Amino acid sequence: MRCPGCAATAPEGARFCPACGNRLEKRGVAGARKQVTVVFCDLTESTALSERLDPESLRAVMLSYYAAMRDCLESHGGVVEKFIGDAVMGVFGLPVVHEDDALRAARAALAMRAALDRLNDDLAGRLDVRLNVRMGIEAGEVATADDAAAGQALVTGEAVNVAARLQQQASPGGILIGEGAQALTGRSLATTPLGGVTVRGKAEPVRVWSLHGVREDDPAINRRFDAPFVDREQALRELDSVFARVVELNACHRITLVGEAGLGKTRLVRFWAETVTRRGALFGAGRCVPYGGGGGLRALADALRQAVGEQEGPAPDVLRGLFANGTLGAVPDETLWAVVTCLKAAGVPVLLAIDDLHWAGAELLDLLGQLEERLSGVPVMLLCAARSDAAAPSQSLVLRPLPAPDCRRLSSALLDTTAHDGAVLERLVRRCEGNPFYLEQLVALICDGMDPERVPPALRALLSARIDALRFEERHVLACASVIGREFGRAELAALYGSGADELVVRLTRKQFVEPAGGRHRFTSTLIQQVVYVETGKSTRADLHQRLAAHLDRSGEQPDSVGTHLAIAYRLRCELTRPDADTVRMRDTAAARLASGGEKALRHGDLSRAVHLLEDAYSLTGDRNPLVVERLGEARIAVGDAGQGVPLLQRALGLGDERVACHARLYLSYLEGGLSEVGALEAAAVFESAGDDLGLARAMVRVGQHAQSDGRFAQARTALERGLGHAILADAELERATALGALAVSLWLGPEPASVGVARCEELLSVHGRGRRTVQAVMGCPLAVLHALNGDFARSERALARAEAILSELGHAYAAAFVPMFSATVAHLAGRVSDAEALLRRAHDAATALADAQLRVTAVRDLARVLYEQGRADQAYALAREGLADPDGAQPMLRAEFMSLTARILVERPLADAAWDLAATTDSPLMQARVLADRAHVRAAQGDADGAAEDLAACGGLRAGKER
Repeated sequence: MRCPGCAATAPEGARFCPACGNRLEKRGVAGARKQVTVVFCDLTESTALSERLDPESLRAVMLSYYAAMRDCLESHGGVVEKFIGDAVMGVFGLPVVHEDDALRAARAALAMRAALDRLNDDLAGRLDVRLNVRMGIEAGEVATADDAAAGQALVTGEAVNVAARLQQQASPGGILIGEGAQALTGRSLATTPLGGVTVRGKAEPVRVWSLHGVREDDPAINRRFDAPFVDREQALRELDSVFARVVELNACHRITLVGEAGLGKTRLVRFWAETVTRRGALFGAGRCVPYGGGGGLRALADALRQAVGEQEGPAPDVLRGLFANGTLGAVPDETLWAVVTCLKAAGVPVLLAIDDLHWAGAELLDLLGQLEERLSGVPVMLLCAARSDAAAPSQSLVLRPLPAPDCRRLSSALLDTTAHDGAVLERLVRRCEGNPFYLEQLVALICDGMDPERVPPALRALLSARIDALRFEERHVLACASVIGREFGRAELAALYGSGADELVVRLTRKQFVEPAGGRHRFTSTLIQQVVYVETGKSTRADLHQRLAAHLDRSGEQPDSVGTHLAIAYRLRCELTRPDADTVRMRDTAAARLASGGEKALRHGDLSRAVHLLEDAYSLTGDRNPLVVERLGEARIAVGDAGQGVPLLQRALGLGDERVACHARLYLSYLEGGLSEVGALEAAAVFESAGDDLGLARAMVRVGQHAQSDGRFAQARTALERGLGHAILADAELERATALGALAVSLWLGPEPASVGVARCEELLSVHGRGRRTVQAVMGCPLAVLHALNGDFARSERALARAEAILSELGHAYAAAFVPMFSATVAHLAGRVSDAEALLRRAHDAATALADAQLRVTAVRDLARVLYEQGRADQAYALAREGLADPDGAQPMLRAEFMSLTARILVERPLADAAWDLAATTDSPLMQARVLADRAHVRAAQGDADGAAEDLAACGGLRAGKER
């Protein structure tokens, strides 16, 4: 056992810590957070009562009142937190949480009102007075702490305040229930909604209900028994087999259905019982409850009454006592005789179902055992249902979680699938982990418009009850594990808990809280981990995250893992108190580690991770770290969020860091243009002096792209190869891929024959592409065009499909524009002009959404060409004019083609000549061939047949040279 105060190991069974003297075996954990239900009850008109009664009489009345209220609260599992004057504050969930605390609180409140009526009957006769109360009930998260000096558990939180305020709003004799408690009780209560009520201390009105009563204690009221019954075929077959043996042997047999809460044990019993009753059997069901009045045999009594009814004769007379109060009576053997006699008198097979057997007392378990032994000559099946963590029965049928396909069927039935995409359903299936009750609660969250990653209140109550029943050291080791994550290793856990963790993990494995996971352990459910985590005090969580960060740092883990835990610790401390100097240092360290991890993720093309880490770092530093601002802008744009990314880059320009500003200008120039080749070379000089290989890679790639825009492809290759070298030094995958992709474009559009281009691309891929999927995708697109130029369209299509799959999987937003652009070129070369048009429109729309002006104007150029080839000259002309007017269409490669196509449409020789003069300055045979073909068309239309033939011959030579 570990001391909750000093963490020293104490001998098993010790009441006090030998190291610090702290009291051991606490039920509550210092600083814990729990979901509890609070009941406030206050007398009305107590001042007038004190005026009428003698002080001694008043004291006797108040003591009777307090005793009656306490009895009702405690009999339902609550505790009296305090008496405040005439008011009583009861709490359900202390010292131990129960899954039905809110329902217990409602039952207790109704019992308190009934008890007061009985007390008033006595007081009216003796003192001519009557007491009246009003009550408020609310549930929610509170902070609890054992206060040894005060001798009580202190509870603080909004639920306490709201319950007190609701009590003040209630009318005499009324019980108001808040929406937190209402959400936990579901349809179990008879209530009337009162709408929003203004409560002092709350900015918004509080939704309240007036409580009238509790409906029948039937799980079918709150569970979705209307949903389709899925799976369980094997369990149904086994139950059929047991029942057949019972009938064949004409004997009594007991079997227990075992499974964790929510797996559908009750639903399965009810479903199967319907098939049995159709075969002529009698059926009755009862349910064990862990609180309230009545005898321990109430569950069996209810089942018997439903099955055989209240008959006439000696045996039924004995059973009337059992039916009335659920007790054996003065002569236990006589009760057993009466039960056996009535079952034998039924004359047909009988099925008695006892639900929630894990709450049964020894009296009921003993009687069920005796029935199984003594009952003969009549077919009786005792079908019990119990939790997995209950004592294992002698014969049981274990109910397993539902398989994923059945969870999908069930979620589709519970949720309007037309209003939600498939991803939502998959999240539900993943989160529920085969538990139908979990699934129902998660669906309810979605239907209420809430995030399904939250833990539903009713589900939290269920899991909290399981967790709270553990010993202190078991809960503490779970708290340590929850900070690590769903999975945790021995070294991490030992760093947080200390020695003895391994033994506790073994115990928790037996209790099905954790399970082995490939050399590590993990929580059996993410929901269990979440509940353990949120119910650990924030101060404790902050300390554990900080200690875990230190352990990970010593172990050489990735810096972003260290930063993530430090950031969480920092935020938790800020929620509790104003940060001091140590907390600020923790924040700065966290931000630096997160930024380092985010930069690395960005360089390696892990875009979603880069965004996550850089956003986390930025939330800690704001504009104080210009590099974080700039890198987050890049990452945002890369995932398609230019609306947030571009403003971040623009902000980085003015934060006073020249190197960061150069990075921002380079990145913005990809989208907006405006940075000349000279400007890129000036940025390269800044990066050179700073030893920034990443910056040099970007600057030289930009220089190469400028040369490509001018049509100087052979010259571009020198700058691109230099950029590639710096990208390798910087270990920057995106820049490496960009440089290689640009080199492949030069091989496509430059003077080398296509066969040479294919060979060179494949050589580059063999050197740089192995294990680098981004490189494979970015180079695959221009390589696909080179294959098409060689006539190998099958290889082209395969390369494009692979590129699209990789970029989409990596979350790269440019896949939406990049791949369709190259696919359109391949379709055009294959003669599928209408397909090329559709692809280019997709590329244009995607480039517009990405705010990438260069990609957009390139799509306009190619779209104008395919529209013209389909006979839609007017639309082609409009696009060509748009391109000529666009500043981003001013580069020689683009401008020459816009001029050439316009000349062809208008049959303007001077414009065609000007287009050729511009094209002749380039070393792109494919572009030159298109311009010459356009001018040949113009010459032919103007009657210059020789000139047209000359241009066509030159065009053919250029194409032949490229395609050989």
